Amino acid sequence: MPVIPFTLGYDAIKEGKERKSDKLLYQQLDPVYEKRIEMIKARSPEADAAAVWNEGARAFLPFDPKALYHPGIEPDVDQSALIGFQQKTNQSPLFTYLNTLLSPDPLQKEVKVFNQSIRDFIHTGGEYETVFNREMYKRIRAEKAAAN
Repeated sequence: MPVIPFTLGYDAIKEGKERKSDKLLYQQLDPVYEKRIEMIKARSPEADAAAVWNEGARAFLPFDPKALYHPGIEPDVDQSALIGFQQKTNQSPLFTYLNTLLSPDPLQKEVKVFNQSIRDFIHTGGEYETVFNREMYKRIRAEKAAAN
């Protein structure tokens, strides 16, 4: 029984240090994410998908060759078959920019508890990715249908 009070005290100290650490990280991340949210909201995912398409890239956001799920692509679609479409992205400066804009800041890995700014960034980016991916998938299906 004497171990329980010690454990509770240790946990409280640990949580206090994590909160302090998170507050310092929030001070760095909040302005970055607020700016990125503005930048994302100022873009049109449909227009960006068309521009990326016209640059010759066929890819989904977030770009991850190992990803088996992409926001906006229905779960009944065989996501593993879509990996083959993740090509030529390095030839599309816009796609590279968008992927960078929507990617989490490396400091975010150190945050223990996400604050509202981080959650807003994730939500805004997710909404953008959903619309972008739907538009890209629509174009890929149309291209496939035209080829058959």
